[in-house]
Amino acid sequence: MFQIGFLEILIILILGLVIIGPKRLPVVVKNLLKLYRRMQNKFSNFRKEFEEEIGSEEINKDFLIKIGKISGNKPVKILGNGDLDKKFSIKVDAFSKSAENKIKSAGGSILKV
Repeated sequence: MFQIGFLEILIILILGLVIIGPKRLPVVVKNLLKLYRRMQNKFSNFRKEFEEEIGSEEINKDFLIKIGKISGNKPVKILGNGDLDKKFSIKVDAFSKSAENKIKSAGGSILKV
């Protein structure tokens, strides 16, 4: 998900030690790790649910509303986070450039409505 090297982690810990203090630093780091794991689990669960619920190869606003991923008639923009290994035809309001590239490289198609 994030690509942080050892040096960056060391700098963050040293800054945390100076700013937060040695007594509170372990508690803060523990809470941040819990938050990170919780967020990672939510994204992972969302991805699993989405893959399980997709029965068709065509994704549009009505389909996203039907499976409960969006509500109302708000504009939908597909972002290029994550990987795509299946072919989909996606019809929504907007796409990021990275999403367009990933959808097309997986053999899918896009349509802006």
